[in-house]
Amino acid sequence: MTRKPKRARPSVQSRSKMRKVPHNSKRPSLKSSAQLSKRPTQSKSDLTRSRKKAGRRAKIRPSEVVNRAYDLKLTFEIAEKQLDWTKLLAAQSVQDVIAAFGTMDEVYRRKFLYKPELILQCLKDRKFPKLNRKAQEEFIADSLAGDGRISIRRSRDICGEGRAKERQQGKILRREFYIVCSCCYEGPALRDACPDCGAIVSYLDFATGFTFGGYT
Repeated sequence: MTRKPKRARPSVQSRSKMRKVPHNSKRPSLKSSAQLSKRPTQSKSDLTRSRKKAGRRAKIRPSEVVNRAYDLKLTFEIAEKQLDWTKLLAAQSVQDVIAAFGTMDEVYRRKFLYKPELILQCLKDRKFPKLNRKAQEEFIADSLAGDGRISIRRSRDICGEGRAKERQQGKILRREFYIVCSCCYEGPALRDACPDCGAIVSYLDFATGFTFGGYT
C-alpha cells in the first residue's frame, strides 16, 4: 500500500495572494503624478458666498445723511411760522404729530411726515433738548436724516461726525477781490468794499466789463 505524498503547506505570501477581495470593495486605482499634484478647487458659488459674509454693506451713505439734515434744518427756518411748535412738543401720538404739521405747506410737510412715528420717537427721546427751539429743530432734522433706514441715534451720530470733519478741514468764510479804487487805494477789498473810503464793489461792473485805469 502506497502512501500519498503530503502536500506542502502554502507560505504566508502565497496565502495572502490567494485571498479574495470582497466583491463590494473597490480595487485601489493607481494615479499619475499629474493627478496627484492637482488640488481640489473651490467652486465659484462658495467663493461668492464667503465674500458676502465677510462684511456688511452700509445701508446709507454718510454724505446723504448730512445733506438731508441740512435740507430739513433749512426747511424748519423757511416754514418756521407755519408749524404749530407748541402742539408738536405736546404730541403724544402720531395723529398729534400730523395735526401739528397741518398748517404747513404740503411741499414742506411731506419732507417731515413720510414717517411721522420717527418724529414722535425724537420727542420722547431722553436726549431731546428741553428749552432751545433751534437745538430741538436740529435734533429732529439730524434724527430724520437717516430716512428711517438707520436708527435715529445712528443718524445723529453721522451728522455730528460730518460737522466735526468740516470743522477740521476748514471752510472759506469770505472771498475778496484785488481792487483799484478812485480814492487811490490799491489792494485787497475788505468785505467787498474799499477799506479806505468804503466804496462797495459792484458786481454789475464785472458783468459789463467795466475797466478803470487799465484794470479789468
